[in-house]
Amino acid sequence: MKNPALALFLVAYLTALGRFWRRRVIRYAMADGFAATGWDFGLGAAIWSYAAFALNACHVPLSDVGLYALMAAGLLGPFAVRRARRDPLRDTGPVGKPTGWMGPGLAALILIASIVTVALQSAASPMVMWDSIVLYGFKAKILFHEHTFHTAAFQDASRLHWSADYPLLVPYVESTYYRLLGMTDDRWVRMIFLAFWVGWLGLIKGIFDDHSTADLGWWAAAFVGSLPLFSDNFMGQGASGFADIPLAFYWTGFLALLARNMDDSANGGVAPAASGIVFTAIFGLGCAFTKTEGAPLVFVALVAMFAGRTHPQRLLLLKVTALIVLLLLPWNAVRAQLPHNATHYWQWPAAALHGFGPKIVLLLRSIVGEVIFLATWGIFWLGALLVLFVPSRFWPYPGAAKRLGVIAALQVLLYLYVYLIYPQSLALLIPITLTRLLIHLMGPIILAAAWRCDENMA
Repeated sequence: MKNPALALFLVAYLTALGRFWRRRVIRYAMADGFAATGWDFGLGAAIWSYAAFALNACHVPLSDVGLYALMAAGLLGPFAVRRARRDPLRDTGPVGKPTGWMGPGLAALILIASIVTVALQSAASPMVMWDSIVLYGFKAKILFHEHTFHTAAFQDASRLHWSADYPLLVPYVESTYYRLLGMTDDRWVRMIFLAFWVGWLGLIKGIFDDHSTADLGWWAAAFVGSLPLFSDNFMGQGASGFADIPLAFYWTGFLALLARNMDDSANGGVAPAASGIVFTAIFGLGCAFTKTEGAPLVFVALVAMFAGRTHPQRLLLLKVTALIVLLLLPWNAVRAQLPHNATHYWQWPAAALHGFGPKIVLLLRSIVGEVIFLATWGIFWLGALLVLFVPSRFWPYPGAAKRLGVIAALQVLLYLYVYLIYPQSLALLIPITLTRLLIHLMGPIILAAAWRCDENMA
């Protein structure tokens, strides 16, 4: 039982790390519970992976002694921060929602059953899919053996290493489990991905709690968690080993924090403090450091939020943008020196025009076929249509929800562009990627639904 115990220990450590840093360093307060635990785990994973990367970037291999020293420093460091009397914790979490229709009991049981189902499936077999082994698992194994990315396995272009310049958040977390265990283990490492999925459900619950006086948070989390694709043994599974669930986690959290800070600035409430800016930027960093498409998504969201804003709101967005850019500079400098052999977003647009007609027809046909496939998605996309297109005279449609709808549309266009510039067969690519890309799209749609449920913004 050593393997699952160490996997759970790592999840608990990252959660504690995130909680200590959130409360004592970033000073962003929220009510303790399921939602806060999800936020803390994601924050801890981002801080840990970025700290390990920063040491490696400075040519400091993370030896066994260094690993445990970094783990200890991560937990003890926040307690060295002296709390200033004039800088109290800002309470940004939900406070005492009255019980609504049916109560949370049934929804919590549904959610628990969904989590147990995915957990049992993930424990039954190791990772088997291409990306989980080649893109993330392989990098984690190199970091496990070499203790750094400054090695020929990453930097020698003559060696076969697919997408050596792919973001490293997930590999660093995986390699930490391997280091604690003393060997690689492609079975119980899936608990890390399960934790991201459960944490994402916690975020969803907390977001709906913030915007509804009824107990919609538990029902929203139960609805998303019980979608068929997450208990599937193929692409969408909650613990598949792909980075799509971690990206959905950070993308949803980033948008929620960004929209909330903009609401604070717009509605005359508490002005977004430095804590909100830092917390938002770290989740933006999480997006960019998890998958290649994360950085374009973050900056698409920032641009969409910028239009039509007041000067204080634009200043807030510029601060968030500047901090994200600053945090990403070391990674971009390292990435530019690593060989790559995958499609990148900044290719010449002419590549998208080659065979445009047949490509776009295939894409649209595939997307329609995917979203109406009830055995994978249930009624999620029917609900998405209602959230995005039911007019305000039938259901309140606040400005934040409309902006989230715009971000969802821009995200679709970004992904269409990525497909169009792909140099090889789309017919082979679409079946193994479309479901996963649509998981990313769930974030802004879920948030738009939460904002439309907010009576105070009607």
